Amino acid sequence: MYTMQERIGRQMGAQQFGATVMAALGIVAILLTLLGAYVLADSMASMRMREMGIRAALGATRRQLGSIVLTQTARLVGIGIMAGLALAWLGANMIRAFLFRVQPLDPTVLLTVAGLILLLTMAVSLRAALRVARVDLAQVLRDD
Repeated sequence: MYTMQERIGRQMGAQQFGATVMAALGIVAILLTLLGAYVLADSMASMRMREMGIRAALGATRRQLGSIVLTQTARLVGIGIMAGLALAWLGANMIRAFLFRVQPLDPTVLLTVAGLILLLTMAVSLRAALRVARVDLAQVLRDD
C-alpha cells in the first residue's frame, strides 16, 4: 500500500523533472542575457572612448557621458525584449499542450520578466557607463 502522497509523487515525477529542467534553462538564459549585455555595453564604450574624450573636452558632463552608454544599451535591450516577446507569441501554441491551468502568454509574467531583464541589464551596463564617465582626455589622445 502506498500513501496518497507517494502515489501523487510517482505520477507527477516526470512533470516535476520537466519543470526543474525548464527553470534551470530559464536561469541559464537570464545569465547569458546579462553576460551579453555586459559585453555589449563594454565593447560599445571601448569603441567610443575617443568620441567620449572629445565630448568631455567640449564640455560634456560625466552624467551626460554615462547616459549615452546607458541609452544605447537600453535601446538595444529594448529591441531584444520586443523580439523575445514576438517569439514568445509565435511559440505560444507549441507549448500550450504542456501547460495545465496556465496561459502561455500571461501578461503579468511576460511584463515581469521583461522588466527584470531590462533592470538587470542596465545594472550590468552601469560599469561601462561609469568607465566612460571617468574618461581622461589626455589618455585618449595619447592612445591615438
